[in-house]
Amino acid sequence: MAGFDSLDRAVQQWIWQQGWRRLRPIQEEAIEPILARKGSVVIAAPTAGGKTEAAFLPIASRLARRDGEGVLALAISPLKALINDQARRLEHLFESVDLRVQPWHGDVSKGRSQHWKNPAQVLLITPESLEAMLMRRAGNVAQVFARLEYVVVDELHAFMGTTRGAQMLSLLRRLECLAGCRPVRVGLSATLGDLSLAARYLDPGAVQPAQIIRGESAGADVRIGMLTVVHEDDAAAEPDATRTETDDDREPFSPSPPPATAAEAEALARAQAAAEEGALRDGLSRIADHLFAKTRGQTNLVFANARARVELLTDELVSRSETMGLPVEAFAHHGSLSREHRAEVETRLREGQLPTTVVCTSTLELGIDIGDVDTVAQVGPAPTVSSLKQRVGRSGRRAGQVQTLRQYVDLTRYAGRYEVLASLRLPLLQSIATVEGLLEGQFETPNDRDWHLSTLVQQILSRIAQGNRGERAQGLYSELCAATGPFGSITIALFSEVLRAMGASELIEQISDGSLLLARAGEALTSHYSFYASFLTPEEYRVMAQGGKVLGSLPIEIPISEGQLIVLAGRRWRVLTINPSEKLLTVEPGPRGRPPGFGGGAGAVGAWVQRRMRLLLESISVPAFLDPTGRDELASARRAYDLVELRHRPILHQGDSVAVFHWAGSATGAALAALLADRGLEVEQAGPAIITHGATCQEVIAGLMQVREELPGTAEEIAEVFVPFPEHKFDEFLTASLLQRSYARRHVDLEELRTALSQCLRSEQ
Repeated sequence: MAGFDSLDRAVQQWIWQQGWRRLRPIQEEAIEPILARKGSVVIAAPTAGGKTEAAFLPIASRLARRDGEGVLALAISPLKALINDQARRLEHLFESVDLRVQPWHGDVSKGRSQHWKNPAQVLLITPESLEAMLMRRAGNVAQVFARLEYVVVDELHAFMGTTRGAQMLSLLRRLECLAGCRPVRVGLSATLGDLSLAARYLDPGAVQPAQIIRGESAGADVRIGMLTVVHEDDAAAEPDATRTETDDDREPFSPSPPPATAAEAEALARAQAAAEEGALRDGLSRIADHLFAKTRGQTNLVFANARARVELLTDELVSRSETMGLPVEAFAHHGSLSREHRAEVETRLREGQLPTTVVCTSTLELGIDIGDVDTVAQVGPAPTVSSLKQRVGRSGRRAGQVQTLRQYVDLTRYAGRYEVLASLRLPLLQSIATVEGLLEGQFETPNDRDWHLSTLVQQILSRIAQGNRGERAQGLYSELCAATGPFGSITIALFSEVLRAMGASELIEQISDGSLLLARAGEALTSHYSFYASFLTPEEYRVMAQGGKVLGSLPIEIPISEGQLIVLAGRRWRVLTINPSEKLLTVEPGPRGRPPGFGGGAGAVGAWVQRRMRLLLESISVPAFLDPTGRDELASARRAYDLVELRHRPILHQGDSVAVFHWAGSATGAALAALLADRGLEVEQAGPAIITHGATCQEVIAGLMQVREELPGTAEEIAEVFVPFPEHKFDEFLTASLLQRSYARRHVDLEELRTALSQCLRSEQ
């Protein structure tokens, strides 16, 4: 235990007090490089794999008893709940070496007023709070952080490729420039994908990438069960994959005729919405029956992708307990619920005294300490293979215990607009593909192509506000961009174009000596607290019960009225009053109701997953974890696939439409659709296919061939085919050309696009 012997004696005693017989291998291995401070370190391990202690045991040893020197270690986390959890776990460790830990985010007030006079040596903070510090307290920050030795980035994989990640890297660079410090960076990451990307990402200014310390995959054995539920759509019969044109003189899989009038269209839309709500309830009810029977009396996490599904499924589980006179064990957990409610649920999980089933979105995917979990359930396909890995890693944490996943698939049989797609049972295929990706370690690679222009606009404004005086464009470029900066792919010409766009939007102005200042719109924008976040936040209504208790909040996406029923926190509520000026709903308990639409879902599908979905259709093997209904539905999907010869004919004529099956992921499908639309075709995306309307097969094939022949060398060269739609928070201040090129850079992988085109056209060669 050479590594252990290098720790401070007080830290060693703290370890023995925890009852640990030995350190984990990653904790032993991390001690020497972190103590030596010769370079950055990435520590990768599954959830509950000991990453936090691997970083902070040597940090506590190096910083022991160094009082009065300001902040010596800074930990950045993506979630307030993670910071609260880390503070609880680290306070006693650092107390053992006479150091203090200060959590810092919008929900923490204790200790903040005295921080600048007597700062804690260890500061736990979100990117948004660090942003506010640099903007409003630059002078204090320069003094307090002058001797900063360590920066720990928790959940590093959650930052990579995101707007918050670009903001986080920019903040660290600005902090180093302001305080004159050069701390060692330590990244804590899940064991996902190519860790060399994480090593380069953590410290782009380093000569050598970070050292990687990889932990064992605790709970590597995964027990998987799948349940497939199938229900009929009341509005239509099931499309028959075996029907041919001679059955009713129609094209196979032809679309239904459109409504003749606007009134008919509106009536049809209402009927479809009601049918979808009923189908969702029906499917979730059957899933709830299985969950209730198989998991009651245990501790479980149930990931349901969308907030609406979370509320409906929780409601189903609670109703069963109440009907049977049993204690309620099911609770909802998502970002629209109040902080107090979420904290109560997390505490109940962590203490583990009572059986608890928490139905959640991705809010419990990251590393909040919630104790031992018996089973993880996934309702519908997971958003990504990486996400499923994170979720499953919540179970099987005790010695000798295996990780357990219950995968639920909800299928509806209906005669939809594109019956061939319905017959392929895409939700089932995607669920199987993500589970197989989990077992094979096929994790998605973060997108490192993005310019992050929206975040660059924010950081330019923040940096000018930080200095409280004019800033030179060259100085801003050197600090934020240059070759090793957080925006290292931004050229001087592109940076200048962004500055001109900001000037045209009255965010900044240039004075006679060439310095840049905040202009009228920039002053207004940076003066509001919402500026600190680099991501968009939907407008939400607070929901308050009679008596003043805040239940949570709802992003209202469809109109609601007084007297309407909603579902929140797993309970039914009747809306009493609506106050638009205060964004407030007042409610009272009510019977079962339909919630406002939360939106969201499983999101975009990656290229590997869609390619595996196609391989599943072309294979004859059946995954061992499939249930009998799943096996039947997979066989049905394969029959439909063979019937229309999609294996050999990826371009399929159906009625007045042509379907092009690319199986290349959502992003490549969107690029292909835009390129065809630019050539005059009417197109839309439909899962692993794009659908063209009003064109013949030959016209579509000619369009695809033209796209392939004219593909340029860089994505930016085809930018003009994309609609300049703002995707991120500060995109509205960019020109149409910048938005188009930024979109192309972010979403278009030319190699994937070329491969997809070749696959689509292989039968025409």
